[in-house]
Formats: sequence, structure tokens, C-alpha cells
Amino acid sequence: MLLIELLNPKTLSQKIYLIGYLLFVLFILFNTILPWKGRDFPNQASILYSEGTINYNYQQDGRSKRLLLILDNVNNTKKNQVFGCSYSAYSTPSTSVCISKKYIEDYIGKKAIFGWYYQTDFFGFHNPIPQLVSINVDGKYIKSYENTKKNFLKMNIGRSFISLINLIISFLIFYKFIYPLDSIKK
Repeated sequence: MLLIELLNPKTLSQKIYLIGYLLFVLFILFNTILPWKGRDFPNQASILYSEGTINYNYQQDGRSKRLLLILDNVNNTKKNQVFGCSYSAYSTPSTSVCISKKYIEDYIGKKAIFGWYYQTDFFGFHNPIPQLVSINVDGKYIKSYENTKKNFLKMNIGRSFISLINLIISFLIFYKFIYPLDSIKK
């Protein structure tokens, strides 16, 4: 009954409200599904490894600074490599921070092995930054594949849960307050 009433708008403004709401729902769904699909996480056998010296730098992003994790002298080539941790084809400065400075400070300047992969492209998005999976210093993992994968899965489940809550709340707001405006005016 409720669905039939919603899908059978009586006035032009109700049709416009319905179209707007459906577009909003599509946005929420795409916002949930697309990053999930562009968030492939490789199996452990697919991880690439580079050896070098741990370093960091800051990049200014508007009003805030973000910590960039860098591996210097990668595989004895005198080249540096910046690593990210967005684990998505779509990367933003806030999602690409790998580790807090306080956790990495004691290891700056030490030799390390970084486990990483390139994120697969998805829906026209490309993330050229290697995605850091593990950091091994002197045989000790500061960041392990298993913990990274566990956090990755928690992030995806949390994102889906928040999207579901947004859809439920938006439906209630739409159905109770926005959609019936025309019937109130009559």
C-alpha cells in the first residue's frame, strides 16, 4: 500500500519530489557500491615488496597537513616512493594516510621492507599511488597484511551500514515530511 501510494504521485510537485528522492537514493547506492567495487584487496601472494629506508614528509592540503609515508633508496636505486592507504581506485587526501607519525617515529631512517600493490582501476577512476599493506623492520611487522585486511573489511562493512542508515532516515524524512506537502496544502 505504502509503495503503491509513493509510486503513484498525484501532483506535479510530488512527481518532482519523487524523482529527486530516487536520484538521492541512487547517489547513496553508488556511493556505497562503487567504492566497494573499486576496493579490491589482493591475496597475499599478489603483494609486491620493496626494500629501502623509512622516511616521511608532510603535504599541505588546504588547512591541514597530511603525513606522507616514503620509502627512500628503493631497492638500492636512489629513488623514493610515496605510499598511500586509501585501498580504493578513488583516493582522497584524508583516506590515503597510512600511519600516524607517533607510530613510525622510532623507525625513521631504518631499513624496512614494504609490502604493497597497485589498486585496480574502476569506473574511470585511477589511483597511481602504491597501496601499503605491510611494513617490516628488522623482522618485526609494524603493519601486517592480516591487520590491514581486517581493517579494510571493517571499513567496508562500516560504510555499508552507514549508507543503510542514511537510506532509512532519508526515506522516513521523505515520506513523512516532504512527499505529503501537496496534500497538506489542499
